[in-house]
Formats: sequence, C-alpha cells, structure tokens
Amino acid sequence: MKKYIGCDLGGTNLRAAIVDVETGEVLRQMSVPTLARDGHKAVMKRMADLFLQVIQSAGMQVDEIGGIGIGEREARLGARHAMIVGGSVAQAKRAARRRGRIGHEANLRD
Repeated sequence: MKKYIGCDLGGTNLRAAIVDVETGEVLRQMSVPTLARDGHKAVMKRMADLFLQVIQSAGMQVDEIGGIGIGEREARLGARHAMIVGGSVAQAKRAARRRGRIGHEANLRD
C-alpha cells in the first residue's frame, strides 16, 4: 500500500492526514493550532512536528510515507510557492529550515 501525508495549512489550524492512495482511505488524521502570530519559522516547525506525530500515532515509520502534499489557499507566510507536491518527511524538515518558504525542495530559493 502507498501512503502519503496530506496537510492543510490554514490560518487557524494545521491539519495532516495519512492517506492510502490506492484505496483513498484516511488512515489517521490530526490537527494542531497554526499560531501564525509566532512567525513562519515556528509554523513550519509545528507542521514538521505534526507530520511526525501523525506517523507515530498511526503506528508507522517515517520510511513508510511516500511523500507529503501541503495545500494552502494563499501565501500567508510570505512564500513564493503554495504547495509541496511530493517528497519525504526529511525534505519537509529541510524546507521548514529554509526561511519558512513553502515549495518543493528543488524550487526553494534563499
């Protein structure tokens, strides 16, 4: 089974779910406050932590996740890109450390 994380970056909450893309089944989902007032770096760290929490709560390992997709209606955090279209948890963590910009690892600019 192929499992991916989908994340909704909202102004009030961050929501993440693990989805089996072969069946469409949502295996686990969690939500935490966005707390945008803490700044984009804090939000990106909170998002990366949420990914790890949802993986652990599903009884899974990081290497069982095929990629991460992040949707955001508008670039609230000053990002040039509004979606990570694939990649791994490690790539998402690296992205979170790069000035909070949201985008596929290959598209991030300093």
